[in-house]
Amino acid sequence: MEDYGEYVELLRQMVSIPSPSFEEQGVLGLLCSFFEKKGLPYRIDRGNLISVCSGFDPSRKTLVLDAHIDTVPAAQGYTRDPFDPGKEEQTVWGLGSNDDGGSVVSMIAAFRHFFNSPLSFNLALALTVQEERSGSDGACYLYSPEGPLGGGGE
Repeated sequence: MEDYGEYVELLRQMVSIPSPSFEEQGVLGLLCSFFEKKGLPYRIDRGNLISVCSGFDPSRKTLVLDAHIDTVPAAQGYTRDPFDPGKEEQTVWGLGSNDDGGSVVSMIAAFRHFFNSPLSFNLALALTVQEERSGSDGACYLYSPEGPLGGGGE
């Protein structure tokens, strides 16, 4: 299994980049860079990062690991800087650390772990935009009949 420390660091970096709905480009760039460094293929579709495991077979069912990369706007009542993840070993603070950055990095770790594994199904990863505001380019698009994950495509 991978060293979880690199995922904690990725989460800390994500938290430090403001990414409210419709402004996810900074976090998307960070994730693209991470995928490139790890040699993972991906594509961007309307701001969503999509990757499929090796051995993708259109005749098999596909399990999509899906998490969103946007956050709500920072609230005024925070007692900490919402973009400071802190340096504590056991805790990552900040906006998006739980909703949904923790899920994002966990799903990336699982996806990487199984990337080259022979599975009886396809495994895909979708890191989506605009979830916090139900935008039309995120999951609504990806899983629609016209979207790449909406039944006819991967």
